[in-house]
Amino acid sequence: MPHTARTWPESNLHLVTTGGNGRCRIFLDDADRDCFLDLFDRTVARRRWQLFAWCLLGNHLHVVVRVEQEGLHRGMQWLKSVYAMGFHRRHHTSGHLFQRPYDSRPILTEEHLHRACGYTLRNPVRHGFVERAEEWEWSSFRSSARLAPPARPNLACGHFDRLLALAADSKPLETMRAYVREPEHEIAMIIG
Repeated sequence: MPHTARTWPESNLHLVTTGGNGRCRIFLDDADRDCFLDLFDRTVARRRWQLFAWCLLGNHLHVVVRVEQEGLHRGMQWLKSVYAMGFHRRHHTSGHLFQRPYDSRPILTEEHLHRACGYTLRNPVRHGFVERAEEWEWSSFRSSARLAPPARPNLACGHFDRLLALAADSKPLETMRAYVREPEHEIAMIIG
């Protein structure tokens, strides 16, 4: 079935998700995640993406990004196709690894941006991989909370520098924990 042309919203901020075909795993092990992060780092640099949050799980991933629309399409296309080829080579598989091109939802307000970032960083907890977001090394949480350097040079999320400056009386880890705590309306308490 041919894909329909994408229509782009006014916003250049997006919550991007993509998942495995039939909900299959797209990351079987840490080597897969490392390979993906290498390609993701290259994509961010080449397409000049500005990251706000990202998280890799077992069968899907989330990215909150500012990017020109054509850069998002071309970047995701390259990232997913090159990763899928390497995945099939490493695991001796074939066929469609990803379910669809990707899903992109526009982020139109600052509140929506905070909710999208909190949702993205809370995913490993929600799916039961870890009890606390800082325990998951395959997201931007640890570097944003100043627990570790960014996973790759271009994968830093500068958005949280502003958040941490607004909450200057708090420690980075405590601020980030509060940021991803449910319910999402608590975000307002952190920044204002």
